[in-house]
Amino acid sequence: MNPNEKLTNAIRGRSVADFENANGTLTVRFQDGTLMRVRALPETATPLSPGAKVVQVTGQVGHLELHLEDGTTVAFSLSDPHNAVSVRDDAGKVLYLG
Repeated sequence: MNPNEKLTNAIRGRSVADFENANGTLTVRFQDGTLMRVRALPETATPLSPGAKVVQVTGQVGHLELHLEDGTTVAFSLSDPHNAVSVRDDAGKVLYLG
């Protein structure tokens, strides 16, 4: 897996408040109000636990992994490898699109 520095910088250190999987659209709400949406294949999504903190993001075409502070890794198979992830701050400003 290759490091994704732009996405890592957008979400590193943020604590998960809530995780939702609605038909393959994964929504991660962080405690500071930042929102990440991932379009993934629903059967590949492992929930993120509240309080989990992201330390690094890695990936390759069609695949994304979130590496968490506790040493676990959560992997997603993306439904659209070239346009599947967005991150916005609590004011709606785009922090990452990819």
